[in-house]
Amino acid sequence: MITLSARQTCLLVAVFVLTSGTLIGLDSRHALDPVQAGLHGLVDPVTGAFDRLADGPGGGSSVAEELARVTAERDALRAENIALQDAEKVNEQLREQLGIEEKYPDHEVLAAGVVNPDPSNTRKFLVIDKGADDGVRMGMAVVDPNHYVGQVTEVEPTTARVTLLVDRSQTVAARLLDGGDGVLVGMWQEGGRAELRDVPIDAAPQPGAEVLTADGGAQSVGIPGRLPIGVVGEGVVLDEQSDTLVVPVVPYCQFDDLKVVTVILGPAPPAGGAVETPVAGQ
Repeated sequence: MITLSARQTCLLVAVFVLTSGTLIGLDSRHALDPVQAGLHGLVDPVTGAFDRLADGPGGGSSVAEELARVTAERDALRAENIALQDAEKVNEQLREQLGIEEKYPDHEVLAAGVVNPDPSNTRKFLVIDKGADDGVRMGMAVVDPNHYVGQVTEVEPTTARVTLLVDRSQTVAARLLDGGDGVLVGMWQEGGRAELRDVPIDAAPQPGAEVLTADGGAQSVGIPGRLPIGVVGEGVVLDEQSDTLVVPVVPYCQFDDLKVVTVILGPAPPAGGAVETPVAGQ
C-alpha cells in the first residue's frame, strides 16, 4: 500500500484544481468541441448497436406493426371459419329439405330461412323469412324437416314468428308411439324442455320411447299427426289429482342450430281443385 505525504497530497490537489479550471475555461470557449465530436463519433455507434439489440430486428415500431398485422390476420381467419361453419349448417339443412315433399306427400310445404331467434331470450321463438304473402298462416306446423319444431304464432306479409314447442305457451296433442295419448306442454321457462301430460297409467312409458304429434284436439288444428317430437326422458311421475302420468320429453330438434325450416301449409290440393287449409286463428 502506497502512502502519500501531506506535501504530495497538497500537490495532487493543486494539479487537479488547475487541470479542472483549465478544462472548464477551454470548454466555455468551445475549444474542446473537436475533441467532443470525436468522442461522440466513437461512442454513438456502440450505444446504437446496443439499442438495436434491445429492440430486436426491425426496431420496436416494426415489432408492434408486425404484431398488429398478425392479429388482424388471425381475426380475419377466425371470422372466415365461423362463416364457413355457418354456411355448412345451412347447406346441410338445405340438403335435408330436398326430400321434404317425399316425407309429406299429402301436404303442401314451404322452405323458409331462419332470420333470428328471440333477442331477449325470455321466449323461445324464431322468425322466418316467409309470411302471409307466401301462404303462411297462424297455427301451421313447422318442422326441421325431420322433427316437429313448433307453431306459427304471428304472421306478417313477408315474415312470421314460430314459437318453439319448448316455450311454456305451447300445447299440442301428442302421443307415445307405443300407445298413450296426452298433451305436450313446453317447460323451458320452468327449467325443463317439455312434458307429455294426462298420459294413462297403463301406458307405462319407458325412457327412450318415441313421442309424436297426434291428430285431433283444439291444440292441434293445422298440425298433422305422426310428426316426431322427441323421446321420453327420465323421471316419469304420477299426477295424483288426475291419476295420470306426467312424462318428461327430450325433443329431437336442436333449436339453436336451425338455419332452415319447413312450414307445412296444409293438405295438398287434389287434382283439379284446391283445399282450404283449416288453421288456428281463422
